[in-house]
Amino acid sequence: MPFDLRDVDRASAQFTLAAAAGYAPSEPEQTCLDRINGLLTMLAAIADDGTPRGAEAVSTRNYCREQLRARAREFVAGMLDANELYLTSFKYEGRFEERLARIRAASIVVSPYRDPNLPEMYVDIQYDIGQGITTKEQLDLKRAIDKAVTVVKVVLAGSGSDAVKRHEYIRALVSIGRVGLLEGNIDLAKSTLDTLQEEFVAREAARIKNNYVRRLGAWSILCVVIFGLAYLYIRAEAVAGNGAIDWRLWLLPENANPAHPFALYRFRNFFLLAIGASFSAWLAFLIRRPTLEFTGLVQLDDDLLNPVIRVLFTIGLSFVVGLLFWTGLIAITIGSFTTNFENAGMTAILIGVFCGIASRALATAVSRRAEDFAGNVGASAAARAGAVPVP
Repeated sequence: MPFDLRDVDRASAQFTLAAAAGYAPSEPEQTCLDRINGLLTMLAAIADDGTPRGAEAVSTRNYCREQLRARAREFVAGMLDANELYLTSFKYEGRFEERLARIRAASIVVSPYRDPNLPEMYVDIQYDIGQGITTKEQLDLKRAIDKAVTVVKVVLAGSGSDAVKRHEYIRALVSIGRVGLLEGNIDLAKSTLDTLQEEFVAREAARIKNNYVRRLGAWSILCVVIFGLAYLYIRAEAVAGNGAIDWRLWLLPENANPAHPFALYRFRNFFLLAIGASFSAWLAFLIRRPTLEFTGLVQLDDDLLNPVIRVLFTIGLSFVVGLLFWTGLIAITIGSFTTNFENAGMTAILIGVFCGIASRALATAVSRRAEDFAGNVGASAAARAGAVPVP
């Protein structure tokens, strides 16, 4: 063979192309050799600067060398003439320069962040943000990827199988980020990200929701039992009517009923109100969130309350609404139904259930009623102040 392919660095596919000993290449062949070796010299000047952007440039350089190497082997084997190799080299150089320009112009390069204790596992994403102005589409995609990483890290925060799944999802998100932020194919990246999120929801949503529902249900049942036992205890003490409970008259002595010496007996239905509210705190979540979206796997409800706080909040709100009905500040009558629940246990339970189901609307309504009350107090105080003659 009149030509030799000589390896310089096999790991990076670096080589040179030269005429065999004793062979004098023709003018077109020498032009081809000069062209290929000059292009290889230009590629050798591309070095890794220690940044993700530099690593991408080196990867692109090595890929271009591999393509040239394959064509050079065909040239050495006589399967490709000098003119064809010469023209082909311009095609590969153009592709290389186009990709290199895209890498250098990209504002954001995406790479994985590895677990310091387990380097083979990905736990996060990091960015190499270069100079230049990023587009709105790039920023939107980066924000979407960051949200996806946060959801994956929170949902799969454990070890073992969770760590393996977290690694796989973050690796996929790194690939999506490179496609959109580095290679510029934002539409493909967005479509792939949507598909990944749908897959994540399909795999993890049922487990996340059922765990939350079980915890919320456990606290609801506990509160139902506590308030149910309290209600039964008060009923039993009141029916007994003995003097063993006289020491508890200090709770509400002004409302003591001679027929029922236990003063708290009059307010027994507030415990039934709390029972209804405890149950509906669990029921309301199922009504509001029949299905979960991707971001909903982290934020199961807008108010960010954990199960025990949610149940206690619903009970507290039901007590406030109950006091509004009890004092007559608000009264509702629908047909034969009335909100007077002092001697109507089922009415108390129903009001508690409604308070839990409509807790968001009721919270706003109660707050507005409190503001109206405060405004009336302020107006009354101002009126009294204006009525006092100035000396």
